This record gives sequence, structure tokens and C-alpha cells, in this order.
Amino acid sequence: MPHKVNPIYLEGAEGNLKMANMLFEGLARELPINRLQRSFTDSTMRRNVVIPISFSLLAYQSITEGLKRFVVDRKAIAADFVKHPEVWLESVKAYGMVHKVPDMFGMLKNETRGKVLTAEGLTRIIEQLPLTKLQKDELLALCRQSANPFPSAIVSEALTRTKKVFSL
Repeated sequence: MPHKVNPIYLEGAEGNLKMANMLFEGLARELPINRLQRSFTDSTMRRNVVIPISFSLLAYQSITEGLKRFVVDRKAIAADFVKHPEVWLESVKAYGMVHKVPDMFGMLKNETRGKVLTAEGLTRIIEQLPLTKLQKDELLALCRQSANPFPSAIVSEALTRTKKVFSL
């Protein structure tokens, strides 16, 4: 498939991190054991602690290289916020929980599971919440892309921070 790009750097990083974690777990399990006798096992294990560190370093380098190859399509992200109002459900859940709405998760699950959520459906869900009119208006404003600068600001900040990491 010529259009497909294999995430080789990220898959390689995953393998290296699994190896590093496996070795770190083994070292953490064995090194604290004191046999109350002279044993060369510990010295051999301590000498080889550099191996999982090396696997970790290789993984971080691969992740960095893989992330450099990402291309962010800001227009597509903005369109998804409009076309897929379900992305706002986590914000609705968090807002409801902060305002002590009982069983927010269960209520949202019952209203959305197995259904396609529309902008009107999201508005209906928010209107049904046991919140004040002011709170509902605030939450509706948060869930409207044109009124909420935070999602694009979050994506922009993530890109800025990532670029800083790559320039180190």
C-alpha cells in the first residue's frame, strides 16, 4: 500500500521500552535480595544495569524521530470539532462532576452509547443536566468551537512544546 506510512520508529520504541522495562523489573526483583553470603550474582547484575538504560535511550530517540514525522492538519482538527460533538463529552462529564451532578458518567453513557451524537443532541443533553441556567450557558459556550479557544490553544501549545524538545 503506497499511501500507508509504517510507524516504524514508534513500533521500534515500543519494543525497546518493553525490553528495558522487563530488565528493570528483573533487576528490581533480584538486587534487593541479600543472601547473607558472598555472591557474585549482584555484581554481575549491577554491571549490566546500563543495558536497560540503553534500551530506554534508544526508545526515546526513536519516539523523537517518529514524532518529527507527524504532520498536524489544523483544518481537519477544527472540522472534527464541528462534525463530531462527541469529543466534547469528556468536558461535559468533567463540568458536571465539578458541579456535583450525580452519576455523570452513567447519564452520558445512557444518552450516547450506540448512538451518533449531533450538535443538537449535545445541546439537549446539556439542557437536561440539573444545573443552573448560567452554568448550562457556560457549558454550552465551552462546547462550541467558535466560542471556545481552548482546543486549538491546547493543540498549538503541544506543537510549540514538541518543537522545543526537537530543538534541544
